[in-house]
Amino acid sequence: GINAEYGAVGNAEGIVLLYDLRSAQPLVVKDHQYQCPIVDIKFHSFNEQQMVISADTKLLKVWNQTLDESKTLLNIEPDHPINDVCVCKNTGMLMMAVEHPRVQVYYVPALGPAPRFASFLDNLTEELEEEKNTSVYGDYKFLTREDIDRLGISQLVGTEYLKAFMHGFFIDMRLYKKVRSMVEPFAYEEYRRDRIAKKIEEQRATRITIKKKGPKVNKELAEKLLSQKNTENQEDKTARKKKNMAEKILQDDRFSKLFTDPNFEIETN
Repeated sequence: GINAEYGAVGNAEGIVLLYDLRSAQPLVVKDHQYQCPIVDIKFHSFNEQQMVISADTKLLKVWNQTLDESKTLLNIEPDHPINDVCVCKNTGMLMMAVEHPRVQVYYVPALGPAPRFASFLDNLTEELEEEKNTSVYGDYKFLTREDIDRLGISQLVGTEYLKAFMHGFFIDMRLYKKVRSMVEPFAYEEYRRDRIAKKIEEQRATRITIKKKGPKVNKELAEKLLSQKNTENQEDKTARKKKNMAEKILQDDRFSKLFTDPNFEIETN
C-alpha cells in the first residue's frame, strides 16, 4: 500500500512495515501474530484519523498509522481464508474476497458512515449503541508470546482456541486452567509453601531472639527470662504471670539494649 507520504509492505511471516517514503527505516512494525502471509494493505482516513488496514490470509487488522499511537483499532477474523480486501471510499464498509462463493461484507462505524445504498445501517447502529454490552472477553485469559511458549501450546496459534489480540492472544479460561494444571501440576503447592515460609520469616523478624550462645550483657537475666518464658506450668498463677512478663521483655524493642549495651549491665554482688 502507498499514499502521498507513507508506504507499507507485508511479508510472508505476517509482519507489516510502515515507512516514511523519505527514510529507509520503518516507522512502525505491526505483527499479525498468526505468521500467515500478508495479502493486502490499504490506507484509510476518517475524522482526521489516519489508519492502515492490513490483512493476512486469516485476519484483517485496522490500526492507527501514527507512530506514537500505532495501536490496533479492530480485528476481523472471517471463517474462510482472505484473498483480497476492498474499502468503499469515504465509508465504513469493508468487503473481503475469501475462499468462499460469498463475499464477506462488514460495516464498521469507526471507519466512516454507511454508504448511500445502505443508509439504514446508520439507524441500526444508533439503536445498537443504546444497548450496553459488558461481556467482552469476560471468560478469557490474555497470554503473550512468551506465555504461549512457556505453556507449550504454540501449536494452537492459528486455531480457534487462540484469538490474536494486540501483542498476544486470548484463550478460554477453562482451557487455560487445564493446560496450566498439566504443565505446572505442583504450582499451587509451591506457592503455598512459599507463602508459609514467608509468613514465618516475617514473624521471626518482629521478635527479639536470644542466640544459643547467649547475650554478652546480662546473660544470667536472659537465661532466667527464657526459662520462665518456656515454662509449661499453666496451673500456677505466679508462673503464668512470670511467663507473660518474660515474653514481653524478650519481644519488646524497648528492652533490647538490656542485652546489648554494657551501660545497662546489672551488677551482681
